[in-house]
Amino acid sequence: MMLHIRPLFAKAEALRRNVSRCQASGIEGMFDDDPKAQIDAENIIQAAVRRGILQDGRDGVSLLARNISDYPRDVLKDQFLASLNGKNWTERSESVPRFARWLGFKRTGPNIEDAARSVISSLIRGDKLEKMGSQIRRA
Repeated sequence: MMLHIRPLFAKAEALRRNVSRCQASGIEGMFDDDPKAQIDAENIIQAAVRRGILQDGRDGVSLLARNISDYPRDVLKDQFLASLNGKNWTERSESVPRFARWLGFKRTGPNIEDAARSVISSLIRGDKLEKMGSQIRRA
């Protein structure tokens, strides 16, 4: 679901909340005049805001960052930790695409890989991640 949010908002600076709900309701082919569809669409938007894909401002809802390099470092750290599967051990190589998808990116290119590696190193140094060989987990 989150992979559809980024392209939906990529063309607009900001969308009013009711317009963004209508756009989001179209993701799954829901009808925008259906009350349940409006609730579902609102939940999708709220989840995208929590994940750092969207931001809710006074002008409406918009992308928080268009690409990985536009994100504030602290947001990347928080969202990387959130993208991990609890305290389970995860291969570093698996954590990077998971992180990219968590932020709504369909592909993991060199910029995302570099940013993720840097975030991982920083989180390990800050004792927020543990490492064991090629695996990591929340501390």
